[in-house]
Amino acid sequence: EVTSATAQVVTTPTVKEKSTTVTPYLFTRPLKRGSRGSDTTALQEFLKKDSTVYPEGLVTGYYGPATERAVQRFQKKHGIASVGTPGYGTVGQKTRAKLNALMGE
Repeated sequence: EVTSATAQVVTTPTVKEKSTTVTPYLFTRPLKRGSRGSDTTALQEFLKKDSTVYPEGLVTGYYGPATERAVQRFQKKHGIASVGTPGYGTVGQKTRAKLNALMGE
């Protein structure tokens, strides 16, 4: 007597996990009122995470008065600059260094 058996093979596809590592934005150029572009957008995205620094939370890609005030608050909060200090309200070398350090955390 001959019996035939059929084997059923079940294959499970392997799913390659996507990397969840986010490369932090790196600020490389000075920014000031009137600046435009992806670095200004990244600055605004970062600043809006702290509503005490950037209560308006506007992300427009344009460095206007609200962004300037937010940068001033950020500089005061981190002891970078204050009223009367050259560079107050602009993203210069010291402010960029602090932003880049915090973005990397």
